[in-house]
Amino acid sequence: MSTYRLDWTAADNGTGWLCIVYTDNSWSEPVRISQWWPCFTCTKRDSQYVYEAPRKAADTGVSDGIYNIPPLHAGEAWKTMHLKDGGRTMPIRTDSEAIPKPRTRVPVKYERGCWWKNLKREGWVRA
Repeated sequence: MSTYRLDWTAADNGTGWLCIVYTDNSWSEPVRISQWWPCFTCTKRDSQYVYEAPRKAADTGVSDGIYNIPPLHAGEAWKTMHLKDGGRTMPIRTDSEAIPKPRTRVPVKYERGCWWKNLKREGWVRA
């Protein structure tokens, strides 16, 4: 399942990037991939206290490079974040982590972004 979140990543000079992080499972291999798309530079303190990162984000679906940040507190408005170069922005960091094989006694396979197990009566179902 793919998700978006607002988070901060460090740079060498003490500041860093406030980023939209897109995470999704690989379709064919048991790997979860996160891509960090930069919005603008800021300090870690600002990312935590001004933008309250990390927190969920949502793709607007309207235009490339524009994301909505839902409110954390009652009475707050949604925030809109723009990627550094709009739809032409490239990720500054890519992380990957293995998705562990489920513990089960029946045969399993990884396919279409998730693990599947083979049950006698139902056949292949999501693990």
